Amino acid sequence: MIAPFEYTVVTVLDRHYVDHFEAALPTLRAFRSGLFSMPWLVVIDRDLLENDGWVIDKLICDKLGDVASVRVLKWPPRGCWSFPNQREKMLAAWTLGVPQEAKTTVWCKLDADAFATHPGPSWEPWWHWQNDG
Repeated sequence: MIAPFEYTVVTVLDRHYVDHFEAALPTLRAFRSGLFSMPWLVVIDRDLLENDGWVIDKLICDKLGDVASVRVLKWPPRGCWSFPNQREKMLAAWTLGVPQEAKTTVWCKLDADAFATHPGPSWEPWWHWQNDG
């Protein structure tokens, strides 16, 4: 196995997933605390920010305020692209936005509705990669 390394925790939020994410965070803190020592990139649907920006400010400050580095990417950039539906708009963030904004080589994709249910000794990414030499 290879030694621990820094990775960026990336999650994408739109109106549907904000409540899920807020509910999941305590379980992640309890059972996956290592996530909170890494830098985070939170991609947020621009429509959500324009309509309910205070919700996001509260979420970032109250729930992720102790994370060493939290960056927010408003998606999509103004006037850049149009998308046929919400799903494709948010999926495009992974391929078009995150590669430009993440500052580490490795990312941990954290689904906004992912709940941790128990401790696990080998959930960090380096546990699953073998060193090729």
